[in-house]
Amino acid sequence: AGGNSVNTLIAGSNDGGASWLLLDVGNSALYDASCPNAGTCTVAGQFGRVFGIILSIPPAIPDGLKHTLGGELRGLDCPSDTNCYTVGESGKIYATTNGGGAWLEKVSGTTQTLWEVSCPSATTCFAVGNSGTILTTSNGGANWTGEASPVTTSLMGVDCPGTGTCYTVGNGGTILKKQ
Repeated sequence: AGGNSVNTLIAGSNDGGASWLLLDVGNSALYDASCPNAGTCTVAGQFGRVFGIILSIPPAIPDGLKHTLGGELRGLDCPSDTNCYTVGESGKIYATTNGGGAWLEKVSGTTQTLWEVSCPSATTCFAVGNSGTILTTSNGGANWTGEASPVTTSLMGVDCPGTGTCYTVGNGGTILKKQ
């Protein structure tokens, strides 16, 4: 029984949203995107795929910026043009320090699914996930440590406007603030 094949389209804008550019990347769900500048974005998603996108006319994915890392990658943040972090199923964390040319797996210390990562600097990041999991690194992802969480519900989103302040949200209306 042949099913319908739906291609994934990435929509991006390089003019502040006045117009949108479409790029077809094949059959995979994409879960998160981060754009460290107005001309480039990185996206992550299903099957552990990450793509670096150049927002040009037409948009392009250079061959060196296509990778399959493994697992479902749920969250992504690029605090600079060269540094990006992505997180996902089974505690997977990957990082790049060369703009997506190579990705290295990092030891997270958890098997919980991680849903989101936020990096207020190129070396400091916070990741959140199932069962109230909160992880942090201050050395570019070389070491990740768990932080005490006051909840056991899944934390689905995190945003850190500075290295000392983070907000995380999750199931059951959970909102946490770290400062």
